[in-house]
Amino acid sequence: MLFESFKQKLEAYFPRRMRAQMALVLALSVAVPLILLGGLLIRTSQTAVKTTVLRDQQQLVLRVASELGEFIRRPQDLLKSTAAILGTLHADPWRQETALVELALNQEIFGRLSSIDLSGKEIVTSDLGPPLTDRSSEPAFQSAVHGDFYMSNIGFSKDHAPYVTIAVPVKSLGNINGVLAAEVRLRGFWDIVDAIRIGKTGRAYVVSKHGILVADEDKKRVLGNEDLSGDEVVKSVLAGGTGSLESTDASGHQWLKAYTPIQGLGWGVVV
Repeated sequence: MLFESFKQKLEAYFPRRMRAQMALVLALSVAVPLILLGGLLIRTSQTAVKTTVLRDQQQLVLRVASELGEFIRRPQDLLKSTAAILGTLHADPWRQETALVELALNQEIFGRLSSIDLSGKEIVTSDLGPPLTDRSSEPAFQSAVHGDFYMSNIGFSKDHAPYVTIAVPVKSLGNINGVLAAEVRLRGFWDIVDAIRIGKTGRAYVVSKHGILVADEDKKRVLGNEDLSGDEVVKSVLAGGTGSLESTDASGHQWLKAYTPIQGLGWGVVV
């Protein structure tokens, strides 16, 4: 009874339109702050998630770059060690051939290995079938014979397997008396990159020092020598930069990216 009486007095005191206006004002005074607070919480949450993801990706890309760098340094070190051995065997082709064949058999990462004299002609190779060739005009020989380490851009074999050619000088008593060149298979390099998975859409790729795609889950892009040198992230990583950012691709998709160079290689990895 008391409630009904109060309700009647309220309805008598406030006309229906005024009550509606009061209800609207009360609703807005409650709803608007809630909406603003909800939007603020969403933005704060999104920022926190992006910050966390970028931090995690930064750690991941550094680990991947270290692993890829180690993958490449290993055959380099093996080739330099073998070159030091050849420096003591340069007058003995048979023993050189034995050393190269043994290295190729024990290290599957190597393809054809060649010991080359100062004129650019092959002395022996690890491939016993193909004939010896003149390699004097090749950049690998020309660079190594002058005392420099050489590594080519990525190439592809007949079965579309990736490889690079590396070459080092062969020295005896401090003097260069030949060159040791080798094809290094990069299938394992691809496997490292392909194994990276971040959620449903995350991926990694590697570019050469010229911005050419050398490793990606989409092998057609790699086999097509896709040029990414114009991409801002690629420009940054090839300039020696390490960082992370949010970017939008040509299709309008937003990506959180982390990048770093592969030390000693001049290539860059992006996650």
